Amino acid sequence: MESATAQDSDLPPTPRLFNDLYFGRQQPALFDTWSQFTRLPVDLRVQIWLTVIRRHRMLEMTICPADDEVDETTYPGGAESRYYTERNHLGNIISGRGYTLKIEGRGYSATFSPILWVNRESRYAALRHYYRVHPPFPHQHAGRTLYLNPEHDVLYLYPEYRRRMPPDYLPRRGPWPWALLPDFLHDVKAFDPKDQGVMHLALSEDYVYEFMTRNFQVEDEARGHQPLTPALLHPVAAASFAEILRSRLRSALCIMRFLNDRRGRGYFGRERYHFAHTYPLERRRTPTGAFVWLESDPRPGLEFDLCQVGFRYDITPLVEAWKELEMAFGVVKRSPDDRFRVYVCPSVTWPKPRSLLRACAEDIPSGSLRMDLALHLRQESEAWDMTRKDLDFWLRGLAASLDLGPCPPPTPRHGTEVSAETFDMMERTPCMAIALRLFPIEVLKKPSRPYPDPAPRFDLSVNRPPGLFLFEV
Repeated sequence: MESATAQDSDLPPTPRLFNDLYFGRQQPALFDTWSQFTRLPVDLRVQIWLTVIRRHRMLEMTICPADDEVDETTYPGGAESRYYTERNHLGNIISGRGYTLKIEGRGYSATFSPILWVNRESRYAALRHYYRVHPPFPHQHAGRTLYLNPEHDVLYLYPEYRRRMPPDYLPRRGPWPWALLPDFLHDVKAFDPKDQGVMHLALSEDYVYEFMTRNFQVEDEARGHQPLTPALLHPVAAASFAEILRSRLRSALCIMRFLNDRRGRGYFGRERYHFAHTYPLERRRTPTGAFVWLESDPRPGLEFDLCQVGFRYDITPLVEAWKELEMAFGVVKRSPDDRFRVYVCPSVTWPKPRSLLRACAEDIPSGSLRMDLALHLRQESEAWDMTRKDLDFWLRGLAASLDLGPCPPPTPRHGTEVSAETFDMMERTPCMAIALRLFPIEVLKKPSRPYPDPAPRFDLSVNRPPGLFLFEV
């Protein structure tokens, strides 16, 4: 709903984003080249290269099981199997698992930084001093390399499910996705000269859902999986995963969706109708991307949007599920100075470009992300108007059927939670962001505002403002 001044065009206006305050302020370069750069000392030139490349990235990739692994164990044949027997060039044991990694779009090349191709010196600075971890893409993309910096990169992982076909309701083929995760994390650590490995791990909603519901599954293989314990892993994988949980990971991000697919929220029979301007919209169109990690969300009006936060499903088991996972692998109690944190990271999904085009009366081609977003915002505004009209129609019918007297006034555009002045201020200010919101898992132990909905809600306005991953768009 926040947008720039409309142009003389049939196209929707380009949206104004909070992201532009951080990424849109760079001044254009005065010179295409600077001939004196080579006269600088080598150490200074290296630091300049590193200044350009040193930024947070989120890399989205899917872990795909091997086609020949059709059972539910993670090391067929037991400890004497072929897994965890080979060593890499650093002398570290690697898993030898048959999984592959898949990155959408440009594939593995999407992880390349342009600085790798400037000249030899820039490439040396990047690979020697920054991207120190070079795990190879396994099997299907053998010979290609993934370039990682554990301190700045967030690995956002998806599982790939394979089912016996037909029919699709039979149990999934291959290892349980959570059982492949320790193998992948072990391999990244094995290719790190500092023996660090992944520090910031983001898990897709599929991972999180299976992880949370593991305590409700039965032993029958056709109906579920067992909880992830050391007994299900190869002994080397179990020891490595315990070490990763204990001292390597710094943050685990549980990616989720909000309860609503639009920022306008309201329910019949409720007194709360509100448009959440600061709800972040999910990142789209690229499997990699730079972002700024803000410790607290600085946008105005945040407190209005945190009063009734709901998620797509009940996430209250997540706190206990993570605690049980740590206890199973020997992480009984963390020290007060331990920097590890678990976050729940929601964002609002929005339609893909084709869905937007089908819903538009005009024949507007899909263009940039901002154009797709502009089309979505127009739909969102229309949906917000329709939501309020439906409420007014329902209230008028209720008042007439119960003979309650005069009909209630129409629900205003600013909803019921904020004043018209505040709503107008939020629209004029670029509060909309392509981002992820970071809620510490501790604030979600139990709903503070219970609702009779299937998914409980949380009043998070009394807590410290959540963190924010603000993406470059």
